[in-house]
Amino acid sequence: MWLYEPTPFRPQTVAQGQSTLGEIFQSQFEAGKLTDNINSRSTALARAYDERISAIREATGETHVNPFTTRPGRYRPGRDRAEFEATEYARSAAGFNDWLKALEKRHPDSKDIIRAGEPVENDAKALARNMDEEAAKTFAAARGPMKWTALFGGRAGAMFNDPIQTGGLVFGGGAGAAKTVMGRILTTAATEALVNGAVQAATEPFVQRWRKEAGLESGWGEAARNVGFAALFGGVLGGAGRAGVEGLSALGRASEARAAARRALLDDPATPEPARRALSGESEAAAAVLEPMRKNLPAEARGALDAIETERVFAAQKPAAARANYHDTVSAKAIEAAQRQSPFMFEPDPAQVQRIADRLAPETAAPARAADRDMPIDEFLMRRGGVKDYKGELASLGLDRASRPFVGKLVKESGDTLDNARLAAAEAGYFDHLYGTADKAAEKSTISDLLNALDNASRATSAQPAEEAERRAVESLVHEIVGYAGPSVDDDLIVRAAELANAENLPALEALDRVLIADDARRFSDDDIAPFAFPDEDFAGGMDDPRLVDKADQVTASELGDLPEDMEIPFFDDDGPASIAAVTDELERIDRAARIVEACKL
Repeated sequence: MWLYEPTPFRPQTVAQGQSTLGEIFQSQFEAGKLTDNINSRSTALARAYDERISAIREATGETHVNPFTTRPGRYRPGRDRAEFEATEYARSAAGFNDWLKALEKRHPDSKDIIRAGEPVENDAKALARNMDEEAAKTFAAARGPMKWTALFGGRAGAMFNDPIQTGGLVFGGGAGAAKTVMGRILTTAATEALVNGAVQAATEPFVQRWRKEAGLESGWGEAARNVGFAALFGGVLGGAGRAGVEGLSALGRASEARAAARRALLDDPATPEPARRALSGESEAAAAVLEPMRKNLPAEARGALDAIETERVFAAQKPAAARANYHDTVSAKAIEAAQRQSPFMFEPDPAQVQRIADRLAPETAAPARAADRDMPIDEFLMRRGGVKDYKGELASLGLDRASRPFVGKLVKESGDTLDNARLAAAEAGYFDHLYGTADKAAEKSTISDLLNALDNASRATSAQPAEEAERRAVESLVHEIVGYAGPSVDDDLIVRAAELANAENLPALEALDRVLIADDARRFSDDDIAPFAFPDEDFAGGMDDPRLVDKADQVTASELGDLPEDMEIPFFDDDGPASIAAVTDELERIDRAARIVEACKL
């Protein structure tokens, strides 16, 4: 080699017996997205559909939308959202499977690519299994301590694709978010101590269910080789520590070693209960196991211990609201909506709704109360803002005085037209019994269908027992308020908002806003808020020498609402003028994001 010739870059690969740090990072990153995140199942399914569609397009020239990422139909209030989304996906997937069967008939030579008889869910499971196996092989083929840095770097990068973890970073997280992040660190460290360096932390139960469904080991990760760390903890485990070391003796058989170590520790009666729970993925148990050896832990694990303790103290002081696991699930969907900049309505925690309704109407809190039925069509339209009786059609049926306690009136001057109400009801499924599907009902239903349905609903309501009607009304109002409030607003504030809405006949959102503003005013003085207020100079435009603005000259919200939407407003700091509609859309987007931040806070 010439002196001035650079040394050629010949990285060792898995095939050569050693993998690079970049390969470890990338494989761990992909494995984390497909196996360890809250949305791993969704990620794997979406990718599996994309790959099947791409292969078919390349082979046949035909294509299809991804049924998993297709926006579902309109959600009908009063139904279980998870059940609704599952039904919508099943409908889209069935259409995709029918397309595969028809496509296979048109292109029999591409049968092996189309695979009409092979569910795409199996492809998703195979993706997760293959990526998990690839990550394990890549990690096992590397040498040196830096491979651990690449492993944790890849897994940390994958966490940025987890809406809950992203929400914790951007918006301050939700109840249990810190516990989730730090719990992974703690359970990793605890398992490493217990089974000689096992490095994959336990994840949430639904993540484990997906790993099990995909054919992956649904508990603990690849066994490590650091015998010294296990020996350090041998005094805590007694004989179980020795069993763990013996289980890892076959270093060339990682899967057998992992299973043997974990089985030995769980089956040995000498294993302390905290260690047993730590092996099962409980982060608090892992913290208890690691605390005695705190000074010997790496900085990340010591920081995780502090974070878990802080979260525990904070959770003990937090008022009752939605359950922690429900909070995290709803927060994840809220963060996704914020990232898509789309409207979002929180799906309330049924347990919280029932608990608050019991406080508002204790006489209806009988445990044998019948299960709720689907929301009546008149209540559905009331919740949408009511209907305008343009030619007296509703008055002729006596519906102009129809109302529900805690919900509102059916007929309103500001309500929707009968035709728009008909379309909304059809899309929500209220005419499926007449036309078969919501799509056909939206196309063929008439205003007469709507009037008949409203008339029948009013007669059914009049025959409803008073106690049951009161319970439905209370739960409906609480459901709506909690839907606006999100999972972190405590019960007392929801109760006050419901009482205010009922006493003053206010919309749910307005009543909630009043209660939250009053609560903030009670807890913070003007002096506390002053440092965060916008100075008047900020509203003077982008001039070099801005002057103080006379508040009398500022445009009020009502005046802004009277301006035409296509009117343009000049901004000195921007490239050009903006229309009223654009400004309004931006303000609405900011308001949605602010509401998510308020509702999902710890």
